[in-house]
Amino acid sequence: MRPDEALWGLHEQLLAHVSDLLAIANWQRAGAGKRPEPLPRPGVEPTSKTHGKGAIPLDEMREWLGWD
Repeated sequence: MRPDEALWGLHEQLLAHVSDLLAIANWQRAGAGKRPEPLPRPGVEPTSKTHGKGAIPLDEMREWLGWD
């Protein structure tokens, strides 16, 4: 029913993860450019480009953590 997913076993998933980590490590050392996108995986929807609404003010974080 899902031929793309049939080709992706545990070894392929782990290799893709290692490749993503290596790309991020190289990006961090380069210190420039856009963060690399992870390799597409069958059956996994890409995540949104933004995670949340961005940074929150320090006073809101202190309140959220209960550090009043």
